[in-house]
Amino acid sequence: MPDILEPVEHGNYYHIYNHAIGNENLFVCNDNYLYFLTLLKKHLVPYSKILSYNLMPNHFHLLLRFHDIGMPDGIAKNYNCSIQLSKLFNAYSQAYNKKYHRRGSLFIHKFRRKKVTNEFFLRNLILYINNNSVHHGFSNKAHEWAHSSFASITSSKPTLLDRDFVLSLFDDVENFVFCLNKDFELDNSYTFE
Repeated sequence: MPDILEPVEHGNYYHIYNHAIGNENLFVCNDNYLYFLTLLKKHLVPYSKILSYNLMPNHFHLLLRFHDIGMPDGIAKNYNCSIQLSKLFNAYSQAYNKKYHRRGSLFIHKFRRKKVTNEFFLRNLILYINNNSVHHGFSNKAHEWAHSSFASITSSKPTLLDRDFVLSLFDDVENFVFCLNKDFELDNSYTFE
């Protein structure tokens, strides 16, 4: 059966995720993580707000809100959300393949996406993404994993993350950390395939 994915639309929140092909990794060293974030800034920040991310050796999760068409300050009055995401993933794959002398697909799928349709789901998805390194055994606590949005959310340092909005969903940093450390569940119909 063909892989049919709904289009990514302006003005909506999306959980974007993917996994390395086979038993390979997407990120082998710290420079890989930093380069992916550099490409994220280049290809997505002008077109979206980043709410959360988590980059793990073999997969990643992003939570984005794409701007409405006709954004202020003359930045891309018309753009295609899916094309911006494809540019990010293609640029990363090409650089990775060149650096590690490999050929072929790096990602198991075209990028996967789930539209976020309510605030309860949005809050729980932020928690899920920031705690994903714990869930998969890459760290014991969310704050121990260096390649997630946790530090940006809980810090007062400048960030490209939409920290104020994220914290408004949890009231403050302390409640965000409290919620992150307690058990939570996503809607049972939500799967990561």
